[in-house]
Amino acid sequence: LFIVARRTPAATINTFFDGDASRNNFNHLNTGTYSIYAGTPLNSAVINAGSFRVLYATYNGASSVLGVDGFADTNGNAGAQAMGTPMIGADSTGAFQLVGDIAEIIIFNRALSASERTELTNYLKQRYGI
Repeated sequence: LFIVARRTPAATINTFFDGDASRNNFNHLNTGTYSIYAGTPLNSAVINAGSFRVLYATYNGASSVLGVDGFADTNGNAGAQAMGTPMIGADSTGAFQLVGDIAEIIIFNRALSASERTELTNYLKQRYGI
């Protein structure tokens, strides 16, 4: 899952993507971290809001990856819940909506290699002037 998006500074959770009933979601938390979840949260370092970012996530149990702009991937266990019907820009309940903009979303049916993630990240950064 690749997302080119920005969120405006806000004191709430912003959801970019939710794979139904809070499964396989991708959020920017009020702590300033990005988070993916498929049963277990996996969080990034604190990253400031406001600018467009290339965000990517691989939901693959203990081999999950969360990345922002191609720097300092976070690897770990995000869980292994199956995806349902996806929601873009909000969680499945509508409680956490994105306050920001989404430029592009790309969904793959397999985990990309590190070199494929780098290539796509660089392409998207160039395309959107990030």
